[in-house]
Amino acid sequence: RGRAPGAPPPHLFAIADRSYRSMKVDGCSQAVIISGESGAGKTESSKIVMRYLALAGRPPPSKLRDSDERRASETLAQLSEKVLGCNPILEAFGNAKTVMNNNSSRFGKFTRIHFDKRNWLVGADIVTYLLERSRVVLQSPEERNFHIFYQVMAGLNDIDRTDFELEKINNYRYLAQSGCTTIEGLNESDCYKELVTSMRTCAVEGSVQKSIFRVLAGILHVGSITFAPNGDHADGCRLVDERPLTIAARLLGCSAPVALEGLTQRTMTVGPKGSGEPIKIPIKPHDAAYARDTLCKWLYAALFAWLVSKINAALLTTAETRATISVLDIFGFEVFQVNSFEQLCINFANEKLQGHFNSCIFKQEQEIYIREAIKWTPIDEPNNEECIAMLEQRPAAGVSPGIFHVLDEQCRLAGATDEAFTRKVYEMHGTSKALARPRLGGRRPGAR
Repeated sequence: RGRAPGAPPPHLFAIADRSYRSMKVDGCSQAVIISGESGAGKTESSKIVMRYLALAGRPPPSKLRDSDERRASETLAQLSEKVLGCNPILEAFGNAKTVMNNNSSRFGKFTRIHFDKRNWLVGADIVTYLLERSRVVLQSPEERNFHIFYQVMAGLNDIDRTDFELEKINNYRYLAQSGCTTIEGLNESDCYKELVTSMRTCAVEGSVQKSIFRVLAGILHVGSITFAPNGDHADGCRLVDERPLTIAARLLGCSAPVALEGLTQRTMTVGPKGSGEPIKIPIKPHDAAYARDTLCKWLYAALFAWLVSKINAALLTTAETRATISVLDIFGFEVFQVNSFEQLCINFANEKLQGHFNSCIFKQEQEIYIREAIKWTPIDEPNNEECIAMLEQRPAAGVSPGIFHVLDEQCRLAGATDEAFTRKVYEMHGTSKALARPRLGGRRPGAR
């Protein structure tokens, strides 16, 4: 603590201390970016940095002159506990087991810790992005859904388990489809107890907790709904078993017939715009299954966003903020056997951050060496700028639009197909070295 950078070996406490002291001296906000591949320890590192900053921002007892300041100090001490206490909640709802990491962050987290003019911690807020919502309905082999589902299954008392009509984990497709339901050495019941304690710390009381767990149980029951072709209508479908829908509707507080209609029919408006008449069109079983999965992904994402807002309400105060220290914990770069669009966005964001890091650490430093004629050995860091440009570049004269823009354009077209999107990508970027063409028989392009 307080030692010059570079004097001791690199250490997380040294990075956190330097950011805190720079904020104290300069009065400017600081940021700590924690990046690396999956399993490198980013989540644990971010918790260590936040713990240091929370403790560094506590008012020192020697500077408390009267009882009012002592009461304020106690309030700030409780706030620092809340800052640290929100981690088990976010990990339970936002982390999952992957092939590379048993506790992989499946969302990005940007935590701002607020300090006043005395450099005391007075609040915090969390911004999350790119939650991998597809994991709720689909996991690759040897991976799991979000931790929270397994913790609830292990920790709920018998009364709530009976009320939610929960059975064994292997009975739920969203939990058992990957063949992996446990993590060696992890006690899910203990994690559940820690989660409940953290929720109380962040002002999520028992009745609200039960409502949260009720929604999670409802998602599991919705995932158990299956459809079969309807013999009376070529394009229609029917339920294989009505029980999962009945239970899910009760837990989620909606009408079972209305839920069934929403899952098995689509609405189309016929007639002039604004005065047309809606008609119901039956859909096929695979379309109904897609609607079911889309509903569950939306439900989970909405629950996660609500939880983050609840945590922020407990962390933010009305005290005036002089500066902030932000900690960015980004998910790790991973490549799965089947990569979702969310994983592409995760890897893209990771690569952009790594490019910024390379620019600050390598390019700018090397430019200084060149200007000052210092002898040095050039470092050739990995450069994926061509691949990044292929994905993100905006349309301009003589410049092809990036793949993200092509996807936006195709999604706006009626009757767009995967094949049309693929053809468009080859038309725009077929000559790019960053585009990997599929082998014989394959249709999907890839990035090198």
